Amino acid sequence: MSIPRARLTLRDGSPPLTLADVSVRSDSVSGFLIDQGRSRMAFPRADVVAVAVETRVPDRSANIALIILGVLGVAAGLFAVFLAALPES
Repeated sequence: MSIPRARLTLRDGSPPLTLADVSVRSDSVSGFLIDQGRSRMAFPRADVVAVAVETRVPDRSANIALIILGVLGVAAGLFAVFLAALPES
């Protein structure tokens, strides 16, 4: 079974690990560590207590909207400065 993103809970009590492209086999669980340079790790199935599938996808639309609003704000400010610099007739 292949899972796009999952959180592993290990038997030793260490903090859960977030993995991408997780493969669950009868003897092991493997995947790419997200927080540590995307290095491939494999864990014996006996050491894994739980595999929690993460269905949440990061929402980048809010970041894009803030960038667009920032650019529009700078453009409006520059336009106001341009209008103020025009000689009155």
